[in-house]
Amino acid sequence: EAALTKLMHLFGQGLSATEVTAAMTRPLAGELTIVE
Repeated sequence: EAALTKLMHLFGQGLSATEVTAAMTRPLAGELTIVE
């Protein structure tokens, strides 16, 4: 559900498919925590 919402938000910003693909790997609101 969160991924779908993120996709809808990014496409709603008028980004291209390539830009959306790149943006999906970046946290928009701290939703990703990278543990090393």
